[in-house]
Amino acid sequence: MKEYERNNKYDSYIKDHKENVSKAFNVLIENNLVETSYINKIQELINNHDLSKYSKKEYSQYAIYFNTKEKTDQIKKDFDYAWLHHQINNPHHYQYWILNKDDGEVKALDMPYEYIIEMVCDWFSFSVKKGDYTEIGKFYKDLKKSPNISQNTKKIIEPIIETLIKLKQE
Repeated sequence: MKEYERNNKYDSYIKDHKENVSKAFNVLIENNLVETSYINKIQELINNHDLSKYSKKEYSQYAIYFNTKEKTDQIKKDFDYAWLHHQINNPHHYQYWILNKDDGEVKALDMPYEYIIEMVCDWFSFSVKKGDYTEIGKFYKDLKKSPNISQNTKKIIEPIIETLIKLKQE
């Protein structure tokens, strides 16, 4: 695949993911898990979710990585740079909020509320896709031990996730 050559399979994945993020947001709204004053702002974020995946620094690298069985060292390296680009250009990733100080200290900063909700929708989108709302709990189980998410951010995330995994899917 040439750099930035269109890939229908990857385009379809992005489209489906964005739709599932939107569905996840609707579930949060329907269950009163989003502060009302933030809904419009978060809806705008959801509408523009993951647009960087179409950029030259991400698109081909993601498409190749996810559509290649035998991953060469170069494919892995290219994907690592694309993933880093994605994290540092999308504040709904907790990695965006990690401060690496010059003295070597790594500090998790508190995420703004609207990005926390977008992040939860991003994670929950995979539960929506599978039709198993408990999936987000399984995903978060190991992640909640991470020192790379601030305690204040976790205090907002955890009750939302606990409520989501208790919901019955239709």
